[in-house]
Amino acid sequence: MLKRLSRIPAFAVLCVSVSGCAMWFAQSWDSGTNGPAGRFKELQAILPEGVLGTYKNVEVLPFAEQIPHLAPSPVVTSVAHEIAAAIEETKLFLVVTTVANQPPQGTLVIQGEIVYYDPGEVNERVLGISGECELIARVSLIDKETGNIIGKVDARGIVKTTFNEAETVSQGVAKGVAKWIKENHPLAKEDNK
Repeated sequence: MLKRLSRIPAFAVLCVSVSGCAMWFAQSWDSGTNGPAGRFKELQAILPEGVLGTYKNVEVLPFAEQIPHLAPSPVVTSVAHEIAAAIEETKLFLVVTTVANQPPQGTLVIQGEIVYYDPGEVNERVLGISGECELIARVSLIDKETGNIIGKVDARGIVKTTFNEAETVSQGVAKGVAKWIKENHPLAKEDNK
């Protein structure tokens, strides 16, 4: 009888361990977390409401780093290009460029800086079992004609598995910025009705 009772705690520990591993596995393979994921936290609302509808052109300027050498240079340089590509996919603007060559009137400038970078465990990410690469960029929307900031956001890119960290974590940041713009652009709001 004593032998049987000593097996119960061992069995309970085994059950808890297995369920914990199953939960970890489910969370690791949650849909959307193995590719680039993008989120945002609005710091300054885009005002006045509907103002994004007045812009026809977008210039995405190169991003800076809050702390020099915080992130690898391929990551830093790819952010502007990925944001431009994500905004172009929304089809909300006539011209989207990474070159400052648009006339001031009707042009929205996007600029920002990298404020946080964590490469995570590269070996674990390659195997797809754990770890995250994370990049946070503070992004400002600026009216080119007046120089006024019309909105500000922290965009967060997260990647669990990757072979090309620069592209994918930057794509996550770009997805966050594009979501923010779509949620505030009057044309995108009309399409969602």
